[in-house]
Amino acid sequence: MVALAGASGCGDGGKPAATLVKAKGVVNYNGKPISGATVTFTYDKPGPICNGFTDANGAFTLTSGGRAGTMVGNAKVSIVKAAAVSKADPKPEDLAKMAVDGGYKQEDIPKPEIPVKYANPATSNLTASVDADASKNDFVFNLVD
Repeated sequence: MVALAGASGCGDGGKPAATLVKAKGVVNYNGKPISGATVTFTYDKPGPICNGFTDANGAFTLTSGGRAGTMVGNAKVSIVKAAAVSKADPKPEDLAKMAVDGGYKQEDIPKPEIPVKYANPATSNLTASVDADASKNDFVFNLVD
């Protein structure tokens, strides 16, 4: 008879899953909540990708690898929000015309709704210190031009 003692959750390759704590927050841009943005926390240590998506009030809740929460520690933060594409899916004849005309024009590419610097954790200047006490993990990011 084989007994299993202390089995733990697994991540990739049978490694123990990272310990996660709940974290949430709000993203504002020029004083107004931004909806539909992706908020990503990046750590210097190995672990799952951690992100959340803002709702109509700019609120987000972080998840990691499909599980609620994020790792404890200092994180660099990036926030991305692209405008919706103004044109519907191109038809085959539109694609053929674009091929003849040289592809998409600059005006066809959606512009980000927030400054591009926030999309990169190295240039966003946004950080978060995630505490083991989940009650301390309520972050507010006020983005400006």
